[in-house]
Amino acid sequence: MQLKLLSFFLGAILLLSIGTGAYAQTSRLSGKVTSRSTGESLPGATVLIKGTKIGTMTDGNGNYSLSVPQSGATIVVSYIEMVTLEKVAAPGSAVLNFVLEDANSSLNEVVVMGYGTQKITKVSGAISLLKSANIEKLNPVRTED
Repeated sequence: MQLKLLSFFLGAILLLSIGTGAYAQTSRLSGKVTSRSTGESLPGATVLIKGTKIGTMTDGNGNYSLSVPQSGATIVVSYIEMVTLEKVAAPGSAVLNFVLEDANSSLNEVVVMGYGTQKITKVSGAISLLKSANIEKLNPVRTED
């Protein structure tokens, strides 16, 4: 009976120490995400811990706050038309700011498809060119008339 009681207490102490250790290994990381070209904050940028599903989005001022492990997790920040950036959060750091570069958005030719868009160099099918003059020759009837 005493052996069972002793093993119960040792098990409880072990569980409490594991639970407390896991809680103590995380810290709060916050920062701001801005654009290098304009200097403006980027609201709605995605901030993730690499290799996990833990993440958040920046608020209207480009600020974020995230609970991260103190072991130095890699933080990945992405935003539309910006180059994705990764930084390692130093153990014990509380602030980590990100400045994202604009992606090279100069497109020469774009093909509009029924299910998306694609550069013309990557299309492997028939392409038709439709000019407004050809549409005017057809004299289409407007449905709202």
